[in-house]
Amino acid sequence: MASSDDESAAAPYRLDAAIPVEVRVGDTTTLVVTLDRVECAESFLGDIDLRPDQPLEISVQGDPQLQPVNGNSEMLVVPATETFRAVRFEFKAINVGPARIRVFAFRDGVSVARILVGVNVVLPHEAPQQLQIREIISLPSSSAGPQPDLRLLVMESPRGLRFQLRGADGMAEDYPPSTLNDLPMRMRDFVGAIEGLSIGTPAAAQDALRKLEVWGADLFNQLIPESLQSLLWKHQGAGTLTLQICSDDGWIPWEACRLVKKDASGHIVEGPFLAEAFAMTRWLHGGPAPSTFRLSRCALVVPGDSRLATSRRERDFYLALAVNGRTVTEVTPRYLPLTRALEAGTFDAWHFCGHANAGAQQQGDRATLRLEGNETMTASLFAGTVENALIPRPFIFFNACQSALGGSGLTGVGGWAHRFIRPNRERHGAAVFIGTYWSVYDEAAHAFATALYKELQQGLPIGAAVLQARRQARNQRTGDQPCDPLSWLAYTVYADPLAKLEVLHEATDAGS
Repeated sequence: MASSDDESAAAPYRLDAAIPVEVRVGDTTTLVVTLDRVECAESFLGDIDLRPDQPLEISVQGDPQLQPVNGNSEMLVVPATETFRAVRFEFKAINVGPARIRVFAFRDGVSVARILVGVNVVLPHEAPQQLQIREIISLPSSSAGPQPDLRLLVMESPRGLRFQLRGADGMAEDYPPSTLNDLPMRMRDFVGAIEGLSIGTPAAAQDALRKLEVWGADLFNQLIPESLQSLLWKHQGAGTLTLQICSDDGWIPWEACRLVKKDASGHIVEGPFLAEAFAMTRWLHGGPAPSTFRLSRCALVVPGDSRLATSRRERDFYLALAVNGRTVTEVTPRYLPLTRALEAGTFDAWHFCGHANAGAQQQGDRATLRLEGNETMTASLFAGTVENALIPRPFIFFNACQSALGGSGLTGVGGWAHRFIRPNRERHGAAVFIGTYWSVYDEAAHAFATALYKELQQGLPIGAAVLQARRQARNQRTGDQPCDPLSWLAYTVYADPLAKLEVLHEATDAGS
């Protein structure tokens, strides 16, 4: 905990970025990122409270039109005496057209600011454009509480992925970028291959599990640099360590990456999946995930015509959570009643049990929940006053197939997670979002949901609770049917892995 002296020394600083409005193709241009101290009376929401000599890591990301040429990460140390400091990045114009540069600022491995700058790449002698797109994203301050044991920052660019691993003990490692092609399409193919597996007999279930293990090992080997693979193998601990992956992608099933290494004799050895090696969650680049969440005013959406064998039991289980002041309200699973309930902004928890699909790869915001009577709710319809649902920073669980799988949207990544977490918007957003990357079977899905809520109510942090819920789902049997080897790994959880459920009287007081 910081001392009062430390707190009094902190002051607001404003991060900004400047670059010429246009650059000719083939030329280089300079992006200047500045940190400027401001008077407290003149500060606004996007300013960052920093202490003298506190380092910020500035990381930049280009696009196919404009690429950094001499590195994309620099340390920007808060000046002890001066009020201003700057770092510079060189960019080369590759292709003609509108370009975007993203600037990220990290403090202790947590995003504290991000800036979006637009540049126009033009042909020689083309008339200049007068207006530059520029957006500074306001982010809340990072929590002073406990941090995950490991935080993996993943930055995506047209050339592939760049990784930074940060530890709660101060460890910081950067890794060379992985060059990848057609990543969204390949990840959709990965999910599609899992969707095609059969598990109806013991032999088929064993075959499906083995294919998932091998595909997961290949995913780990292809996505993650070799030196980072070794470090993750070293730190694995059957879920005893927390891991948060911060990435803006909506298509990589990080949970399904399976640890591999070469032993002393040169043989390849397989380890656990990331989601069983660590108490693992993910988050989007932006402000940090909240350290607590609530289940005090809960909304339940269960279409009655879903024909899911376990939907009635899951509905009854969730309704039974209404004890000791907690309320559970059933929302009519039709479009208009659902959107009216969302608009009210009164619920701090939402649970949906039913059918869903992710939409096409290039239409991430067409991710769809199926309601009653052939009505639907798509991610693109979560807009306008419907976004009031996020004001209480809710806990959202879509226990449905493909509900967390994203795709390309109008201005970036689309899908439910990006609609709810809102990394490019103001503070309000979901505290937790849980969904699935591929289709899940009824019994395992029900086992996961009931185990998760039970563990959370017993006080487990959400990362550990999810790990226990995965184990329950993996061991679930229906009569003489084999255990489901696929559904337990489909779940992805956007949250702080150390976040806990607020005790009920605190949640009730906070919402009154």
